[in-house]
Amino acid sequence: MSRDAKWYANWIRLLPASTPDEKMRNLEAADMLEQLEAAQPKWISVEERLPDVEVLAANFAPGTYGYKEYIIGYVSGEKCTEPGKCHAENDYEILYNVTHWMPLPEPPKEEA
Repeated sequence: MSRDAKWYANWIRLLPASTPDEKMRNLEAADMLEQLEAAQPKWISVEERLPDVEVLAANFAPGTYGYKEYIIGYVSGEKCTEPGKCHAENDYEILYNVTHWMPLPEPPKEEA
């Protein structure tokens, strides 16, 4: 059975605490765990949603012979000719049969 952050946060909240301060730290830790989980990017099904404009994103396709394929490439609704027939591309390759995509995080800021 796979347990997610919400399960662990609830478990932390139920831990016995010997002092009010310890109980407060447990509650704060559980809240932080849920906030971290919420901040993580999630894979989005192309059937659920596609970006309105072309964006650079992580893209996934099941591949052939059981292999999983990923590329960082451009994806948009225009790249889906019909349901389940999406592709993503970059300067070097095209990944066909994309099933999921994920927006990339903002690049790091350069120090002045």
